Amino acid sequence: MGPKVNDFDGFIYVYYSNEDMEKADNGERFKLKIGRTKHEPSWRITTSARSNTETYIKILDYFSKYHCFMEYILHRMFKEARVRRKNISDGKTEWFLLTKKEVTEGCRKVRSAMQIVFGDYSEQEAAILKTK
Repeated sequence: MGPKVNDFDGFIYVYYSNEDMEKADNGERFKLKIGRTKHEPSWRITTSARSNTETYIKILDYFSKYHCFMEYILHRMFKEARVRRKNISDGKTEWFLLTKKEVTEGCRKVRSAMQIVFGDYSEQEAAILKTK
């Protein structure tokens, strides 16, 4: 199993509501969104925040040539932590109850595996590798 032929360049992002800032800062589990977009992640996060009348804080984002596959892997990795948010209008699914450490370490591992197995580097990362 691997990326599909029709997968394309995009981004993976992780964010959470500022209502959970205290939990996030204290190392507790809190609701966070793991998603993908073909646009800049900041645009997608701003659009969701406006639709849901919430303020979101980005934890991370990654470029990927196979962002659909990368999102699929992350969702599978964290499937036991999946939760639904019923009180919002945009993006009710793809929320997970995790600590900041769990999500950043999990995303880093998947990102690293995607780079090693599929050569999933941005143009800037590929250029840096060529100079080494």
